[in-house]
Amino acid sequence: MAWQELILLATVFNALGMISLRVLAREKQTANASFVIATGYYVTIYAAMLSLLPWIGHVHIQAFRDYWWRFIGGGFAFALTNVFMYKTLVYFDVAIANIVGTVNAVFAVLGAAIFLGEDLSMTQFIGAAILLPAIAYGVLATHVTAKKSVRRSVKLGLTYALLAGVCYGVAMVNEKSLLGHMATASYMTFGVGSQLLMITLSAILLQY
Repeated sequence: MAWQELILLATVFNALGMISLRVLAREKQTANASFVIATGYYVTIYAAMLSLLPWIGHVHIQAFRDYWWRFIGGGFAFALTNVFMYKTLVYFDVAIANIVGTVNAVFAVLGAAIFLGEDLSMTQFIGAAILLPAIAYGVLATHVTAKKSVRRSVKLGLTYALLAGVCYGVAMVNEKSLLGHMATASYMTFGVGSQLLMITLSAILLQY
């Protein structure tokens, strides 16, 4: 399967996932169950990844011994990203949540430039300069109202979106760095496994 097809498939699954999460986020019974919902999401993802390991490569235990603390830290950052994105869906529709969610890419690019030494090209810089005002316009244009409750929802939604962006940037920089030190199968096992572990512990401690 070509990389273009993989991107298209990932986009379709992401859209379906966002719609499903929005349905849950709108319900009063599940609106505050962000950690629990994210845990269910990770269980599905991790199970799917484990089923693909025989075709991807070998898992090396040494990778966990050398980088266990980074697996745990990165797992917590990814867990928080999903929690904050879920909270964003509590206050924004799917379309707006996807628009503000693109700020994740901005933080990831900036993090890569600062901590991994990856060059920020002029095209990326211009794209970021265009993207941020576009996000602001997309939010403001769809929430033109004087109601205090709506203004509060916008502020909370944007706050959670920014928090998700910061956590995503940290998680992606850590993940990119770790992939340079180990095989993909090892990261899928220990990296994604740590993400599942951290979000599960968070759900037990904070929302059980």
